[in-house]
Amino acid sequence: MENEIFTPLLEQFMTSPLVTWVKTFGPLAVGNGTNLDEYVALVDGVFLNQVMLQIEGIIVELWLVWNSEICLLLLPEC
Repeated sequence: MENEIFTPLLEQFMTSPLVTWVKTFGPLAVGNGTNLDEYVALVDGVFLNQVMLQIEGIIVELWLVWNSEICLLLLPEC
């Protein structure tokens, strides 16, 4: 009974836009993992932490570029 309810909900969740976007950062499960394997990878948080570190790195790089451009505009001797 529980499996009949959980499986469609899991499939729906794993095809949601947010999960689809997160999957663009890399595979959630090794090889041909099932939806359950991918779900467990999301829930344990390791993969999401790696995604957040990638996003943070991009933001820091953009900030540094923006900061250096502002510096050059305001103080040409930077």
